[in-house]
Amino acid sequence: MPDGGCFVEYSTLFFRPVKPVHQPPVRLTARFEGHVQGVGFRYTAIEFAERLGVTEGYVMNLMNGDVELVAEGPEETLRELVALVQRSHLGRYILRMDQQWSPARGGLNGFELRFTEK
Repeated sequence: MPDGGCFVEYSTLFFRPVKPVHQPPVRLTARFEGHVQGVGFRYTAIEFAERLGVTEGYVMNLMNGDVELVAEGPEETLRELVALVQRSHLGRYILRMDQQWSPARGGLNGFELRFTEK
C-alpha cells in the first residue's frame, strides 16, 4: 500500500452470519394470580404475543379470578413474552405467577383470546 500503510485482508470466516441453533418449540402454561381480570390483561398479552411473533396459544380468564396464558414457540421468545407482561402496567396487578414448561404438543390454532373457563 502507498505511504507504508497496512492492509489487512479479512477472511469471510469472520463475517459469516451465525445460524441460530434450532431449538424444538416448547409449551408454556402460565397462571397469573392477583387482580388480573378486568384490567386489560388478556388484550395486552395478545398484543405482546403478536409483537414477538408468537402465533400459537391463548389467554383466558379462569373462574377463580386468575388468568391462564398458554403458548408454544421458542423458549427464549416465550420467556420474553412473560417478561413483557411482568414489566408492563399489568405487573402491579400480579401477586403470583406459576409457570410450567413442557414439550410443544400442537393443537393450538393461532394466538387467541378465550372466554372464561366454565
